[in-house]
Amino acid sequence: MKMKNVIIILVGVLLLFSPFDAQKINAEENEKTIVHAHSSFREIPRDEVVNALKNMRVAPRILLTDEAIESVRLKIETDPRWRGYYEAIKKDADNRMEISPVKYEVTGRRLLSVSREALKRIFEWSFMYRYTGEVKYAERVEQEVTAISDFSDWHPSHFLDVAEMAVAVAIGYDSCKERFSPDNRDKVREALRVKGVVES
Repeated sequence: MKMKNVIIILVGVLLLFSPFDAQKINAEENEKTIVHAHSSFREIPRDEVVNALKNMRVAPRILLTDEAIESVRLKIETDPRWRGYYEAIKKDADNRMEISPVKYEVTGRRLLSVSREALKRIFEWSFMYRYTGEVKYAERVEQEVTAISDFSDWHPSHFLDVAEMAVAVAIGYDSCKERFSPDNRDKVREALRVKGVVES
């Protein structure tokens, strides 16, 4: 089943069976309009939306933001357990540096094991680059995501194979793209658009 069809079905089920409050509440305070779609959704002030739109081109945006890295840095520097986590991630990331990029190898009818290996590698190297500033990690991310971008497809016959590969490539691009060559930035963006969205 195509990914788009799955999304449509899930949205339909949510609309039919979730306890939505369809009330539209007009609030004059702070010139904002609040729509309560679900009781667990928080109200988002207009200023927060405007600031988010202004910062759309500031990267990274997905996970490894400057704020997230500094929060983790504080924990690593002050908590022995977090220091242990960091050292384990660094050791694993360093051990994987010399292995070849993942290859398009379907196991049974799935590419999922390749997608998950790519996600693990790229996330660790992206984190290490953002945390340490060492360019070698960003260069390894670039090598991995460009190899994945050259795949014939990301196995669109199964949505999870595509989804996890797209997440891996998106995290790597978002975290390290300033170190990519212009040609590779273009290649990775196009692969995300075509193989991660259009073909899925």
